[in-house]
Amino acid sequence: MAERGRLLKVVYLDEAGAPIGETPSQQIPDDPFAGYRGVQEPPYSLEQLVFLAETHPTHSSAIEQKAVDVVGTGWRWEALDEESADESERDELEEWFLGLAGDGDETMHELLLAAWLDYETCAVGYLEVARDGSGTARQLYHVPAHTVRFHRDGRRLVQERSGKRVWFRRWGEPGDETVDAGTGRFGARDGREANELFVVRRRSRRSSWYGIPTYVSAIGWITLALAARDDNLHFIANRREPRWAVFLTNLEEDPNLEDDLRRAFTVDLARPHRNILVPITGEGKVTFQKLGEHGDKSDGSFARLQERADAAILVAHRVPPERLGAVRVGPLGGNVAFASSRIYKEGVVSTSQNLLESRINRFV
Repeated sequence: MAERGRLLKVVYLDEAGAPIGETPSQQIPDDPFAGYRGVQEPPYSLEQLVFLAETHPTHSSAIEQKAVDVVGTGWRWEALDEESADESERDELEEWFLGLAGDGDETMHELLLAAWLDYETCAVGYLEVARDGSGTARQLYHVPAHTVRFHRDGRRLVQERSGKRVWFRRWGEPGDETVDAGTGRFGARDGREANELFVVRRRSRRSSWYGIPTYVSAIGWITLALAARDDNLHFIANRREPRWAVFLTNLEEDPNLEDDLRRAFTVDLARPHRNILVPITGEGKVTFQKLGEHGDKSDGSFARLQERADAAILVAHRVPPERLGAVRVGPLGGNVAFASSRIYKEGVVSTSQNLLESRINRFV
């Protein structure tokens, strides 16, 4: 009678035949602000929103294109009263406003663009206001939105970076009460008066402190498109190996065998189409049987899924494909770029520009 074989373990191999170890997690750690001195959590993880903006090309391009279109190529000063307007006063305002960028290589236009890019990504953008001894605003600094959280009173904000925290007072809040930059308490001590944060926020239905980006309804499509992309990458990287059914016969009875097999052959969504090695001892037998024809898919599968995902993402952003270089054909073979661009300008760009203009005018 033949001796039964015994399953030892399942080893996953890469193309070179080397065992594949555990795949490290890429998830974002817990929010460091959680439960900290009345700090309010945003409806969506700001770090995850920033991560999404760096992963999908259509989503990333739509965010950056909207920011560029809204901030435009610059600004101009318009007189409230043409008869009494003083040209020298306009020049003085322009010099002061440009000087808010400081003496570095960053311009005022770049500061506004950075803040609005955060606005499109996280639905909130920040600029730090630094004042001189007389209380006049002398310099602005961009503060990344994903590093800042609101206090529940809406008047104070805190930033964390590299394990260090600093508090700010929200610009435009009534009253002269100062905030301590180190502790966040009202009333600065030892000269540690907090600077102000100029906030541009998109109103939302779910939070009194944070906005919600326009594209949140398309996050599922972004995730689906990334999963389809990764499936194709693994399909090619693993030599187009199809999926198989595995039959084990004449193996020695083992109370842990079922759990070991279930754990070893459970579908791993992170690394599909990979090769495996099943070492056994004795006269046991392992048989692989191909399941259907789904393993013979061609390169570039999910093409239609990618197109649907891109369309849904652009709808959520309200950006026409032509703005990103994708030309559509309209009825009778005509081009719809002109009509869609006009709707985009009037419905998205002009509305956002009016918001930004009004906020800057209040600051000036």
